[in-house]
Amino acid sequence: MFGRVAIALAVSVFFGAVAITLAFVDDRRDTGGALSSTTAVPTATADPRLLTESGADPGYKRIASPLGGWSMELPAAWTARPARVRGADLASFDMSSAELSGNAPTADQLRMNLTLQPVLDGRTLEQVGTDGVPAFLLIEQSRVTIAGLQATRTTYRAYQPAGSPLDLLHVRWAFHSPHFSDRVSIIDVWPADATLRGSADRAVASLRFAVPVSLPSVPAISRAQALANVALPSYRIDREAAKLVTYREYVEANNAKAPLDGPRLALGPDPDADQLVWVVVIAGDLGPMPRGGPPGPGRALATAATTRWIMSLLNASDGASRSGTWSPNGDWPDWFDALTDRSP
Repeated sequence: MFGRVAIALAVSVFFGAVAITLAFVDDRRDTGGALSSTTAVPTATADPRLLTESGADPGYKRIASPLGGWSMELPAAWTARPARVRGADLASFDMSSAELSGNAPTADQLRMNLTLQPVLDGRTLEQVGTDGVPAFLLIEQSRVTIAGLQATRTTYRAYQPAGSPLDLLHVRWAFHSPHFSDRVSIIDVWPADATLRGSADRAVASLRFAVPVSLPSVPAISRAQALANVALPSYRIDREAAKLVTYREYVEANNAKAPLDGPRLALGPDPDADQLVWVVVIAGDLGPMPRGGPPGPGRALATAATTRWIMSLLNASDGASRSGTWSPNGDWPDWFDALTDRSP
């Protein structure tokens, strides 16, 4: 996205007092490697993130996101591809063949990124505009209007030291999406001092909005497939269950039971807050917890606690693992029962 820092600061990971949260719950244990004995095959459906293209003024094309409910005009030679959070990556060059590891276009090139980020903790547009931007890199911020909507425009430098390849000037627009009361639309442009900056300004000024389409409301994999994808056949299973919810509902259920003074899960760029996920919990005697400090002088290796339950979060579209938690405390996560299952 815009700053290499911005996303990292926008998305927090919850480490509960009695659980370890991992990017993927892929404890191989003694099962020979795979968590699942079944690979789910999702139902073929059209990707609602796909961008559409229509006619515009001569030399331009209008790119639209049905999922995001927005469209804008770009120079006809520019490229566009769907991105996370109902957005798009846009560029004056072919992104499929360019080296983008540093996110650093040349002075005669330009990149744009548009996302619809969930609003965190009622933060203002000014605060959103400076996400991940230290004060010493901030150049200016002002109020503007985009398609009749109040917005902020923030100009900042993205990297230090000065003169490095990533020391690029960015401009970031932030405004409330007209069709999502809980989201802020963010457009980031860089290098903002490039010769093509005028084309970016024109694109932003051409923004139009339409009623967005909804994400799929029916999962592509079944409850049985979700359970099979995280099966642990070599262990004693006392209870297992799976519920279909949105990612937002999962986050809110977790946070409702989190310690008041502890960290919380936050809605971030991926997955989308309204995306369907399967929350699968397996409880029983699931082997030793994979943690414990090494032995030292006069200190024996600590005996690992027994894993009592494991939670896995899976995409409802393909069954892929999103995240997970395991714990040696309690027989069952108390927040799970508060989830309302969307699947009959």
